[in-house]
Amino acid sequence: MYKDRDWLYEQYVTNKKSTTEIAKMVGVSHKTISRWLIKLEIGTRDTQAALDVKYGNNQKSRIQKAIEYYVKGESFTTRKSKPTLNWKGDRNNGIGAQ
Repeated sequence: MYKDRDWLYEQYVTNKKSTTEIAKMVGVSHKTISRWLIKLEIGTRDTQAALDVKYGNNQKSRIQKAIEYYVKGESFTTRKSKPTLNWKGDRNNGIGAQ
Protein backbone atom coordinates (compact mmCIF):
# COMPACT_ATOMS: atom_id res chain seq x y z
CA MET A 1 0.00 0.00 0.00
CA TYR A 2 2.65 2.56 1.03
CA LYS A 3 4.80 1.39 -1.89
CA ASP A 4 2.15 2.67 -4.31
CA ARG A 5 3.18 6.18 -5.41
CA ASP A 6 -0.37 7.44 -6.00
CA TRP A 7 -1.63 6.28 -2.60
CA LEU A 8 1.38 7.62 -0.73
CA TYR A 9 1.21 10.94 -2.60
CA GLU A 10 -2.47 11.27 -1.74
CA GLN A 11 -1.88 10.59 1.96
CA TYR A 12 1.24 12.74 2.37
CA VAL A 13 0.64 15.64 0.00
CA THR A 14 -3.11 15.86 -0.59
CA ASN A 15 -4.33 14.77 2.87
CA LYS A 16 -1.29 16.36 4.58
CA LYS A 17 -0.71 13.40 6.88
CA SER A 18 2.62 13.05 8.62
CA THR A 19 4.97 10.14 8.08
CA THR A 20 4.10 8.98 11.59
CA GLU A 21 0.35 8.99 10.87
CA ILE A 22 0.83 7.09 7.62
CA ALA A 23 3.15 4.61 9.33
CA LYS A 24 0.55 3.87 12.00
CA MET A 25 -2.07 3.27 9.30
CA VAL A 26 0.01 0.64 7.54
CA GLY A 27 1.96 -0.82 10.48
CA VAL A 28 5.50 0.24 9.66
CA SER A 29 7.95 2.78 11.09
CA HIS A 30 7.93 6.43 10.07
CA LYS A 31 11.46 5.95 8.74
CA THR A 32 10.15 3.37 6.28
CA ILE A 33 7.59 5.88 5.02
CA SER A 34 10.30 8.55 4.72
CA ARG A 35 12.48 6.19 2.69
CA TRP A 36 9.60 5.39 0.34
CA LEU A 37 8.79 9.07 -0.12
CA ILE A 38 12.36 9.61 -1.29
CA LYS A 39 12.42 6.43 -3.38
CA LEU A 40 9.15 7.37 -5.13
CA GLU A 41 10.42 10.95 -5.61
CA ILE A 42 7.68 12.58 -3.57
CA GLY A 43 9.01 15.84 -2.15
CA THR A 44 9.30 15.79 1.62
CA ARG A 45 8.53 18.70 3.94
CA ASP A 46 11.20 20.62 5.77
CA THR A 47 10.83 21.17 9.51
CA GLN A 48 8.99 24.48 9.14
CA ALA A 49 6.50 23.06 6.64
CA ALA A 50 5.89 20.03 8.89
CA LEU A 51 5.17 22.32 11.84
CA ASP A 52 2.85 24.42 9.67
CA VAL A 53 0.91 21.30 8.69
CA LYS A 54 0.78 20.02 12.26
CA TYR A 55 -0.34 23.26 13.90
CA GLY A 56 -2.13 24.79 10.92
CA ASN A 57 -1.06 28.32 11.75
CA ASN A 58 1.46 30.11 9.58
CA GLN A 59 1.43 33.17 11.84
CA LYS A 60 3.44 31.53 14.62
CA SER A 61 7.19 31.59 14.49
CA ARG A 62 9.22 28.44 14.29
CA ILE A 63 10.34 28.89 17.89
CA GLN A 64 6.75 29.34 19.14
CA LYS A 65 5.73 26.11 17.41
CA ALA A 66 8.70 24.24 18.84
CA ILE A 67 7.88 25.49 22.35
CA GLU A 68 4.25 24.33 21.98
CA TYR A 69 5.51 20.96 20.82
CA TYR A 70 7.76 20.52 23.85
CA VAL A 71 5.23 21.91 26.33
CA LYS A 72 2.62 19.42 25.13
CA GLY A 73 5.11 16.68 26.00
CA GLU A 74 4.98 15.11 22.56
CA SER A 75 8.72 15.04 22.18
CA PHE A 76 9.64 13.27 25.38
CA THR A 77 8.15 11.19 28.13
CA THR A 78 7.83 12.79 31.50
CA ARG A 79 9.07 11.01 34.58
CA LYS A 80 7.79 11.55 38.03
CA SER A 81 10.38 13.07 40.27
CA LYS A 82 11.18 11.58 43.63
CA PRO A 83 9.54 13.36 46.55
CA THR A 84 11.90 15.43 48.63
CA LEU A 85 11.89 15.66 52.39
CA ASN A 86 11.22 19.16 53.57
CA TRP A 87 12.12 19.45 57.22
CA LYS A 88 11.89 23.24 57.46
CA GLY A 89 8.19 23.24 58.29
CA ASP A 90 8.40 20.37 60.80
CA ARG A 91 10.02 22.17 63.73
CA ASN A 92 6.90 22.23 65.91
CA ASN A 93 5.45 18.86 64.99
CA GLY A 94 5.66 17.42 68.50
CA ILE A 95 8.61 15.14 67.87
CA GLY A 96 11.25 15.72 70.55
CA ALA A 97 9.25 18.57 72.07
CA GLN A 98 9.84 19.10 75.75
